[in-house]
Amino acid sequence: MARAIDDMLNWPSDVVARYGGEEFVVILPYIENNNAPMLAEQIRSHIELMRVRGDGKKFSVTISIGVATRQPDDDMDPKELIAEADAALYRAKRDGRNRIIGAD
Repeated sequence: MARAIDDMLNWPSDVVARYGGEEFVVILPYIENNNAPMLAEQIRSHIELMRVRGDGKKFSVTISIGVATRQPDDDMDPKELIAEADAALYRAKRDGRNRIIGAD
């Protein structure tokens, strides 16, 4: 999944990494705040249309995405941004999965 997501990104500074057991973090330092949800939806849709091979079978998977954005400043604590994205992710899972939810 990380490779499929990474293949959709354009900038060398964009990062996809495993974050926890089944979670990934995508860091996009040059995306505009209002474009982040649109890119998240493109990623969600792309993953949903993929066919994955495992145990000799092909199957599809879905993902839920929590989106949080912030303009960096000197007072920014990166842990707060991660917590916002994580809370949005869990709302997406709670609300039915296979969706994106933006942080409040």
